[in-house]
Amino acid sequence: MITEVRIFDLASFTTLFDSVNPTQVTIDDSHQAITFTVENGESRSDHVVINPISISISLLLTGDIANAYATIKQLYDENTLVGIQTRVSTYQPMLLESLSHDEDPSKVDAIELKLKFIEWKSIEPEYNKNQLNRLKT
Repeated sequence: MITEVRIFDLASFTTLFDSVNPTQVTIDDSHQAITFTVENGESRSDHVVINPISISISLLLTGDIANAYATIKQLYDENTLVGIQTRVSTYQPMLLESLSHDEDPSKVDAIELKLKFIEWKSIEPEYNKNQLNRLKT
C-alpha cells in the first residue's frame, strides 16, 4: 500500500480522508509537439501544447464506508478543487473528474474505489479597460 499519498483541502491543507488506503497511483504528465507539413512535404514542429496533469488513484475504502464515500461523492458533485501529495511532488489544484467503485462480496468492510483527477487551470479574461468602458456606454 502507498501510504504517502494525501488528498487535502486547498484552504486549510488538512487531509480529507483518513480511512483511505491508496493501492496504486498513476500520474500522467505529458505534452504534445504540434507538427505541420511545409511546402516540400517535410514535417516541422515549432510549438508544444502542455496537457493538464492527470492522476488516477486506486484505493481501498475502509472504516465508515458510507460516510467516506459520501464525502468523496460530495467533492465530485460540487467540483471541489483539492491538492494531492505523492512521494514525488504535490499537485494542485486538481478536480475530481470521475469516480467508480467495485463492490466485492468477499470484502465485507471495504470497497475498491478508482478516482481520476485532472489539473484545473482557470483562465482570467484579459481586456482593455478603455474597450470595456466603451462597451458599457
